[in-house]
Amino acid sequence: QTDFMTSNMGGGKIYSGALPKNAHRHLFVTQELFDVRQSILRECIREAGVPEDLAERWIRIDEAFRTSIVKSDPGECEKRYFTDEIKIVSKPEGL
Repeated sequence: QTDFMTSNMGGGKIYSGALPKNAHRHLFVTQELFDVRQSILRECIREAGVPEDLAERWIRIDEAFRTSIVKSDPGECEKRYFTDEIKIVSKPEGL
């Protein structure tokens, strides 16, 4: 995540992994779960003391990938590799 966001925020091309759509295609992530994750991300960014302008830029970039990650049905998931399993990501307890 750090290398990916550094690359997307102009810090050089240091990320060499898969794009979010391919990296998450085997994961069933709902709108609700994406929202929970983004809320936690906002809190962590704030706690880390990231300046507000950079924090908002980070969230805008993160939000741009929502449609590549969120699925409305587990049937939309695809294995990345033959050995992959489709994973249904549950909302953490207490959130």
